[in-house]
Amino acid sequence: MNLPFGLTARREVAGKNNQSTPSRTTAMYENMLSQYRDSLEKAHECMKSYLEKQEINDDKVLTQLSNRISELKGDTEKYNHQLQAEILTNLDKLTTKVNKGKALLRFLIILNILSLGGIAFLVLYVLDVIAIY
Repeated sequence: MNLPFGLTARREVAGKNNQSTPSRTTAMYENMLSQYRDSLEKAHECMKSYLEKQEINDDKVLTQLSNRISELKGDTEKYNHQLQAEILTNLDKLTTKVNKGKALLRFLIILNILSLGGIAFLVLYVLDVIAIY
């Protein structure tokens, strides 16, 4: 296919860009990965130095920490169960109130319909459309 010189040059440049783009992106991702690994190593070294300074390597301290964590876990489970029970009771109360509200709404709608009928009857009576003897 014969294209003008400018279009062929653009197509060749676009092809070169498409071929070079994956290598640039992979290099960018490799660079990001190496930076991430370096930051992980630095964080690991920082944690090691912190733990060495705190002297948490003692078994007694570790057992105290694990006991405290298990106590906290038990407390959270207990509070979770209490919260679920409260939510269920509140939900039941709200459901009954909603059902009562729906019944009241139906009653009020019927009353409105009857009152509109009464008003219509009175208007027709006043206009002498309906005569009561």
